[in-house]
Amino acid sequence: MQDLWFAPKRCETTARYERLGVLIVKRYVPTGDDFVIRRYAVRIADMRSSLDSLIRYERLTRRPEAVHELVFLRFVGFSLWRVRMGQTTRWGFGFALAVYLVLILSPAKLQRYNRLRVSPIIQHLMTTQTPLRQAGVA
Repeated sequence: MQDLWFAPKRCETTARYERLGVLIVKRYVPTGDDFVIRRYAVRIADMRSSLDSLIRYERLTRRPEAVHELVFLRFVGFSLWRVRMGQTTRWGFGFALAVYLVLILSPAKLQRYNRLRVSPIIQHLMTTQTPLRQAGVA
């Protein structure tokens, strides 16, 4: 079931995500990976050219995406509740939604963008390697 959600969709392209500003977010908004690397000198995702490391990286992008999407939905729900209760205006809701899109949902889209970039490489490596190499025998 999760593969259905996380798998790249036909309408998703790296160019589309780049037009949506994902690379701007990547450049100016620090990610959890950046924080851990600077603070502890440890990489969360060890990217090497092996098929196993690329598959592991692809799997690691799923959790942060899911967390950001769930948090986004919770914040939007909370903000809608505040509008309904008269605790904020529609303009306030619109501003909050814009902030949520940039700070909460953009990192999720960055994960999807990264997965879009790595998926074709994984597919290529899986089709070009012999069955013995895929099993780790060769």
